Amino acid sequence: MSESSKYTSAGEYLKALKAGKSALRFVLVAGRNATTAEDILAQTVSFLQKAEPDTEIIHMHGFDAKEEYLHGNLCTPPIFQPQRLVFVRHADVLLKRIDQNPTVAAYFVRDLQSLPDSIWAIFQLDDGKLPSSLNFLEKAATFFPEEDLKEQDLPRFLLERAESLSFVTSLETMKILCEKCAFDANACIRALDRVIVYCLNQHKIDKSDVEEILYELEGDFNFKILDALADRDIDTCMRQIQQHKFSDGVQLTFSWIRLFTDVWRYNAWRRAGVSEAEMAKQTGMSSGQAFYFKKRATLVNLRFTTKELDRILTKLTKLDIQIKTETRSDAQTTILMMFLESLRQGNTSAIL
Repeated sequence: MSESSKYTSAGEYLKALKAGKSALRFVLVAGRNATTAEDILAQTVSFLQKAEPDTEIIHMHGFDAKEEYLHGNLCTPPIFQPQRLVFVRHADVLLKRIDQNPTVAAYFVRDLQSLPDSIWAIFQLDDGKLPSSLNFLEKAATFFPEEDLKEQDLPRFLLERAESLSFVTSLETMKILCEKCAFDANACIRALDRVIVYCLNQHKIDKSDVEEILYELEGDFNFKILDALADRDIDTCMRQIQQHKFSDGVQLTFSWIRLFTDVWRYNAWRRAGVSEAEMAKQTGMSSGQAFYFKKRATLVNLRFTTKELDRILTKLTKLDIQIKTETRSDAQTTILMMFLESLRQGNTSAIL
């Protein structure tokens, strides 16, 4: 039954679905970021409903769905609808419960070797690992493992994802998005989702769209962090760090270096008598980007003296090296806390 040889990746399958090619009967999609599974669901629903508008769509959640309910929906053809699509989020949680009950597991092994012709199924798996008694599903279904994206592959992956959702963009634009997210895969995917929402009406993503929305998001985050620092509220700083898309130390220091570098450049231009209009022209900023460029610089200048800014930027470059040599998140957090504590106390000379 498996047709996995047809497609080398979930992205390739999504493009085929969008082109109107036949949907796979049974699909397993691995990865804690469920976006890919949701995209496959949306395209499959669209494909099936074109032929049969009354297709029954069943949504299930692995944490609270009953084993017998899953079995019934997968193995019993619908009575009143022409066909049924079963979508299970966190399916591995439910499959593990099935595996723990030998009697129930035996029913699934017997009945899920193939699905009825009127049944379609998509399972989203968090960790991509199947219980031993149910590992036959990898052959009975088409299994798309979580993609371990390398830095050089990430722009192409994002391009395919955007195109699968009918957005026109370019590889160069996706490279810019990756650079602004420091090539962190999860951050890039979330950033692309934000840009897609921003460009929803035009279905086209240009470089300016990426720069506009990501510059604004990063600026808002840094304003919150700096406001918290001004209030000497370290707890709020750390909460903001956890909520931000750059959740680890490498991404955070990258963001801060960009922030203070922009402020240093703004101040240097102002001392040289360069107008704000000329700054925007030299950097190619849009009006929205120029506004946030000035806003962040003004805010930072209220918080720190010129000497402090120079010292902080120097220390941040050292902090960046130290963070990158530490892979443990708890160690990275400790380093960041020391840096924030030094800023809170105004003791920038003691940083690191």
